Amino acid sequence: MSNTQVATAVAKYIRMSPHKIRRVLDQIRGRSYQEALMILEFLPYNAGGPIWQVVYSAAASAKHNYGLDKKQLVIDKIFADEGPKLK
Repeated sequence: MSNTQVATAVAKYIRMSPHKIRRVLDQIRGRSYQEALMILEFLPYNAGGPIWQVVYSAAASAKHNYGLDKKQLVIDKIFADEGPKLK
């Protein structure tokens, strides 16, 4: 078994379609934390803002809870599910 620790962050009730968010998530999946933030900063999509906040939050929790270095972090799993519909 590998010696990996997992830090998670969840964003709920983002008022954007999952299809649009997944388009951005596919760009950063498997990349390092610093690469992901740079990509999110310069993408021309509105979904970059909320995703940037979630990635930053996950890195902060990894540093605070596990004492991990942010430079060593890699985005392993990232996904968007559908939320409640507005009438």
